[in-house]
Amino acid sequence: MSGKNSAAILMQFSNSELNFDAGLIKPMITYGTNPGMGMAIDASIPDSDQNGSKASASYLKSLEYMGFKPGMKLLDTRSIMFL
Repeated sequence: MSGKNSAAILMQFSNSELNFDAGLIKPMITYGTNPGMGMAIDASIPDSDQNGSKASASYLKSLEYMGFKPGMKLLDTRSIMFL
């Protein structure tokens, strides 16, 4: 998206009102070293990074740094948290 198209799309949404049922949105937690590594609190750590292909070396290194493994559930895991 670039130029006039992106501006036109932005204008369409700037005059819109969106409503969400917050009860349907699960709390989120992160399992890695950046905010993009987030998931629903009751989910398992994905087997691969966001693109859905085989896990990259950097993805696995991030999990190793955090002490996690693909497939783990974090809801009942004791770990260090930074707020």
